[in-house]
Amino acid sequence: MDGLKVTGEIIFIGDTQQIKDTFTKRNFVAQTKLDQYPQEYELSLTKDGCSKLDAYKVGDTVTASINLRGRGYTKKDGSRGWFTSLDCWRLEKTSSAAPLPTQSAQEYIDNLPF
Repeated sequence: MDGLKVTGEIIFIGDTQQIKDTFTKRNFVAQTKLDQYPQEYELSLTKDGCSKLDAYKVGDTVTASINLRGRGYTKKDGSRGWFTSLDCWRLEKTSSAAPLPTQSAQEYIDNLPF
């Protein structure tokens, strides 16, 4: 399933992470407000795409073109697990809002409702 789009307000931008020598990843969270229950989606940019987020800030409304990716793996105990990711390949600013206070990744995690 490819060619999906998510439009929402950026509420978090993470730092670029060096995963392997030749692979980097940078996550951000977009909040959609399509109905009374806003949804928060963590999306990922990889490799050269990581720098695309430098042009954006928390509070910007964006449309992200994404590919839904998933794969299975075997856990140490022998059971199966799965990864699912929303890989962003295009990011476009829809509008710009007044900047919201920025927060570190740890502050964001500490404020999650669960």
